[in-house]
Amino acid sequence: MKIDIRIEEVSPVERQVHFAIPASDVDSALNEIFQKLSRNVRLKGFRPGKVPRQVFEQLPHYRQAIQEEARKRLIENSFAELMKDKSLDILSIPDSNSGEVFRGKEYAFTAKLEIRPIVDLSKINETTLLVEEVEFSETDVDREIERERERLSSLRDIDDRAAQSGDTLKVTYQFKQGDEAKSRENVQVRLGAYLGVLPKEAEDALVGMIPEEEKHVEIPVEGQDTQHFDLKLISIQERVLPELDNDLAVDAGYTDLADMRAKIRTHLEQDGQVRCKDRAKSRLLQQLGEACDIQVPPHFLNNHLNNKVRGMLAQFRMFMQGDRPLFDPEALRETLRRGAFLEVRNSIILQQAVRDFAVEVEEHELDAELAETAKRQNRSVAYLKSAQSQEDLDELKREIQSRKALDRLFEKAAHHIERLSSEALQHRIESEKQEEAEAEKKEAENARDAASSEISAPA
Repeated sequence: MKIDIRIEEVSPVERQVHFAIPASDVDSALNEIFQKLSRNVRLKGFRPGKVPRQVFEQLPHYRQAIQEEARKRLIENSFAELMKDKSLDILSIPDSNSGEVFRGKEYAFTAKLEIRPIVDLSKINETTLLVEEVEFSETDVDREIERERERLSSLRDIDDRAAQSGDTLKVTYQFKQGDEAKSRENVQVRLGAYLGVLPKEAEDALVGMIPEEEKHVEIPVEGQDTQHFDLKLISIQERVLPELDNDLAVDAGYTDLADMRAKIRTHLEQDGQVRCKDRAKSRLLQQLGEACDIQVPPHFLNNHLNNKVRGMLAQFRMFMQGDRPLFDPEALRETLRRGAFLEVRNSIILQQAVRDFAVEVEEHELDAELAETAKRQNRSVAYLKSAQSQEDLDELKREIQSRKALDRLFEKAAHHIERLSSEALQHRIESEKQEEAEAEKKEAENARDAASSEISAPA
């Protein structure tokens, strides 16, 4: 089949493709489809496979079936021919105008493509990357030991005082908000931990209560009905920590207390090193994304965002009231937009790096990755390999490729080392999270404003 293909550049990431298929090839496709379809058609007055074509094509249902099958085949063949052009790294096909197929006439249609943009990664040579190195104090080690004591602690019933922060309570409550009402019995609450079992206002109201005491709490909610909680405290337990001695260390899996302190410090330092390196790599992608001024294909981004929203909604089905979600899916979409944009942009950078560095994945690297997964799942590598489809294995290879490409980028960038305490690092992380949350909020607001402007704009 001879297909004429003409490509127009719309933008750095968009192409308009014009396809034209000669009438002779169109007729061949229609004839082949008719022959195949007519063998299975039964019409009164005709023997099987002997229905004249002019009769066949007068029947709307069959005429439409031939049209649809011919259009599908011609389009598939056209795109198969287009894919031979290795200079086009097609990400998505946002739109196509397929038109109709007629016997004796050329079939022409157009399609809009989005392609992966070319990124000039030579800017890595101009990049100075902040790489943090965290230093741990004896206080950090003490804090981890206290967590071990907490893990190995026991609970003791209390009946001679009121509830206080740190206690573990059993609570029965009735909840009402508007038409919604529910009740729960013997719910466990860790006072002061604020794990979301109860709203903070209701949990705080439990402080100072004694077993069998009841209390009513009203919590105003902006734009919604007031929440009403009828609380009843059933029991109080306090946590009893084991003594800080060699017996504690043995119970925690160490030789003695000195061994415990040394290994906890080593673990903190190793974990801190990995954490700081991951932060630096994330910072590198951010700097490259801004420096290279990458144009992200809009339709491809929208598809990625839709997938994120669907995945999040699937996880949140437990928060559904019947078929009505407890949150606005569109608001969720706008909240996730900035993260989706950064993920797509990072993916474009890493794929460019994979090509520039000719990154390959050896079989032993794939086996090592599967071995780690097998260890976590308590399975064998052979089992995992047999359970994985080729598509799954190819996806895993791409993930390894991306990690290796990022490592190469990290090695090429100039590093500025900054040493800081664990407290200073944690403070910086919390500040960055706050800044990112504000940026996501602002971007969501901008997206909603833009959508409102489009709706209100005169036709």
